[in-house]
Amino acid sequence: MWTGLMLFVGSYIFCVCMLHALKRPNEEIRSYHLLLVTKDNQLHIEWYIRSLFFLARFSGKSLSVSVIDEGSTDDTLRIAEKLSRSYELKIRTVMPESTWEEWASSSERDNLMVMHVSNQKQLVKLPLFE
Repeated sequence: MWTGLMLFVGSYIFCVCMLHALKRPNEEIRSYHLLLVTKDNQLHIEWYIRSLFFLARFSGKSLSVSVIDEGSTDDTLRIAEKLSRSYELKIRTVMPESTWEEWASSSERDNLMVMHVSNQKQLVKLPLFE
């Protein structure tokens, strides 16, 4: 019984290693930078950030996120700061709207996406879902 179990586990590990070795060896990992604009979104911010990073990891893409807060009066910033310990997340606070738009247009990042957390229709348009 133990011999059969060890043979099964060994075969499984071998197959997993082979799949990882053969999986897209020449393909470059695409990286994206997402600019999340928030204001009083404490009910949604954690779910958005965790989902985005899970989806990026699942699809094999690299993701970095900047959170720009437009003056939240709730716990949005505190939640984002807590998540920044676990994820590649930069937080910028209370910037006038024209400033973050200027930053986004002058940014030299190739795959920069801007998303307002309160607009859920924008989430479907992210290239992470492709």
